[in-house]
Amino acid sequence: MPSIQSRKTPSPRSKKCFRKIISPCKIPSEVIDEIVAAILADKRAFSSIMNFSLASYQFRQIAFRRFFGRLYARSSGHWTNCCKIPGMFSWVRKLECYSSTLTGHCFYLRYFQNLQALEIDFFKDGLSTQSDRVKSILRHVTSGLTRLTFTFLPRIDTPLLDIVASTLPDLETLELSCVGRLDEDCCWGCYEDSASCTIHSPLPDIYSNVDELVEAYGSALQPLQKLEHLHLGIFLSGLDAFDQHLLHAELEHRLLQFVMEHDHARDFELPFGLDFCHKCAEEHACEVRTRELYAGAAMATYLESLKTITWSSYFAEKQPGDNIHERSTTMWIQRSEEKVRVRRAPW
Repeated sequence: MPSIQSRKTPSPRSKKCFRKIISPCKIPSEVIDEIVAAILADKRAFSSIMNFSLASYQFRQIAFRRFFGRLYARSSGHWTNCCKIPGMFSWVRKLECYSSTLTGHCFYLRYFQNLQALEIDFFKDGLSTQSDRVKSILRHVTSGLTRLTFTFLPRIDTPLLDIVASTLPDLETLELSCVGRLDEDCCWGCYEDSASCTIHSPLPDIYSNVDELVEAYGSALQPLQKLEHLHLGIFLSGLDAFDQHLLHAELEHRLLQFVMEHDHARDFELPFGLDFCHKCAEEHACEVRTRELYAGAAMATYLESLKTITWSSYFAEKQPGDNIHERSTTMWIQRSEEKVRVRRAPW
């Protein structure tokens, strides 16, 4: 019978097993990556990952890669300082900024080899500066970009589309918009002034009809054979409809404002656009919505990979492809037997 002492003494093999059990467990980097992603899901403040990044080199690299995966450059100084951080050029997947932020420092863009999405706000530019600004930015962007968003553009014209198509052949999503420049936060004077500085409705002054517009835009974008989603933030309702609206709606607006001021309803906000005008809806809505469908189908004949196309629209309705709040209408494209069909809902 073995002694008590012999039973208490573990064998060399059991010691080895014991050491394996109590050895520290290494957390897979994939799990750490998901933890950081969850931390950053609701808040983008650096303080949310600061302590985490101080834990170890591995934690710091994962935290920085996740945090700087989306970079919002607030100013020129912020942009240049961020570009001096080691590792920044490999971390960033999406960049957001004003067009003026990049002034004089656009060349940094060429070093972001992993950049997939670029979103630029052109609100601080005008009709005379847009072209040069776009050229100075896009000539430094890597050709592997798959998503491009330009908001608050003064205009969408063929020179803009030409340079986008020629420099970014791998684009899958392209979003260009002008209509956000219309100032509805002040008065009718500001609304009209902002409209006069923006080509928000290129029909019929720039293009006499929708066929000319489609031919110009479609031909310019045709090199983008990988493009699947296209958003063109212009109104197809036409400038004549917009001008007619200004003539009758301004008087009605002032009359209602006068009445409400005397009824002490000063906090009520009166709308400016055609979408809130019953007269404009009765006269133009049906024709414009048909025109939007036709233009969407026609654009699809130039872009073989296109799956959806979105126009800005004053006459969005309660359909799957319509967004009344954002004033947009989206069409889904179906191709069969060399025919193109579109509708405002997925097929």
